[in-house]
Amino acid sequence: MTANITFSKYSEDKKFNNLYISNKIMDEILEESNNIIFRVPENLEKIDNLILCFDGQNLFDPSTSHFGTIFDLDKIIRSFENQNNENFLIIGITSNSKRQIQYNPYPHEKEINFASIHIDNIVSKFLPSVSNFLDIKFDSFIGNYFLVLGYLLVITVWY
Repeated sequence: MTANITFSKYSEDKKFNNLYISNKIMDEILEESNNIIFRVPENLEKIDNLILCFDGQNLFDPSTSHFGTIFDLDKIIRSFENQNNENFLIIGITSNSKRQIQYNPYPHEKEINFASIHIDNIVSKFLPSVSNFLDIKFDSFIGNYFLVLGYLLVITVWY
């Protein structure tokens, strides 16, 4: 796994002014890469909710979506934030051509559980890199966590 994760603005386009993207993060075992794409709320001082999504390329930009359509989370979340005075940090992990192996919790190649390795990388490397970049602490965060796995499955954990 690439050790040094850095971030830059997603695009110069104003409609993506609150999005950031990481450099390519290589998985040496799978010989594939992922990126982290995240959306920051207008008020970074107060984050009430964290949404972590797989297939992050499908969240904000139709040009990167595998299907040409997006969740359009920014528009939905911005409306919700304004109506409810709550802020969301959305973190998306992009998929790659070995998605079915990387997401599959049942080892079938070399008896390696790639899903477990991927989740461990998200928790031990990806999330801390976002936390460090934004200078926020997830361990002191008390709010709602949402995990979105692809298009169909949504798991919500309330703390």
